[in-house]
Amino acid sequence: MPFGPQGGDPGAGPDMVAGPSSVYDSSITKPGSQYLNVQTNVGAQEFQSNLLSNGYSVVNQTPNAVILNDGINTYTIYTRSSTGLPGASSSGERQHS
Repeated sequence: MPFGPQGGDPGAGPDMVAGPSSVYDSSITKPGSQYLNVQTNVGAQEFQSNLLSNGYSVVNQTPNAVILNDGINTYTIYTRSSTGLPGASSSGERQHS
């Protein structure tokens, strides 16, 4: 999958390299939905790699899902049974807007 526009963390220190930013589109969330639904242009493997490089560890893995945790937050990357496409869900204290 292609990356979105070039960008990065403007607060990155001298030892940090700002990488390309990804698309984060929450406009696909249906009105009244209990959960935020986000579409991105980051594939499942890249998403998992990003989590691993940011302190997450794989705590469980099945043929259809990988569960990662950093001690506070949990991400589950899975294959959607309805479409066969990748999906992810998150839980924990930190919420992203």
